[in-house]
Amino acid sequence: MKKTAFSLLILLITSVTVLNSCKKGDPGPAGEDGNANVTSTDPILIPAKSWTLDSNVWLTNFPVPAITGDIASKGMVQVYIKYGSQWWALPDINNGNATSYGFTMGKVFLFNANDDGSVPLAPLALTFRVVAISPSGGRAMNPDVDLKDYEAVKKYYHLKD
Repeated sequence: MKKTAFSLLILLITSVTVLNSCKKGDPGPAGEDGNANVTSTDPILIPAKSWTLDSNVWLTNFPVPAITGDIASKGMVQVYIKYGSQWWALPDINNGNATSYGFTMGKVFLFNANDDGSVPLAPLALTFRVVAISPSGGRAMNPDVDLKDYEAVKKYYHLKD
């Protein structure tokens, strides 16, 4: 019994000493402004071999964990394709070839087809970027943002490259 009481006393003294010796440090510098309602992916390179021809449409898909169930059902997703140093919003028609997209929770689907219904040439390696917008950050809450202009979206939502 004496051994148990002594052990408990030592445990109590140790706990009080450890807990009282911890102190809160100085606050760190403020973080950069961001937007919890909007997420942008890093550029995503889709290699040419990732596309599959289905009838007269080339298809591929890739994971985007930022597209939550809430975003998929009530939010917005905008996909951009990079031509040179510029980002262009999808859907895009370039010389009769259309690239469009669809999405579901956690995934984006890309479609590449000719606008006249003929079989298009196989897509080359292409770079895409996805912006996922929660229901509270969407069009109704921010009607002035031009979702077709990636630079405007980046500036408006404080997105980082």
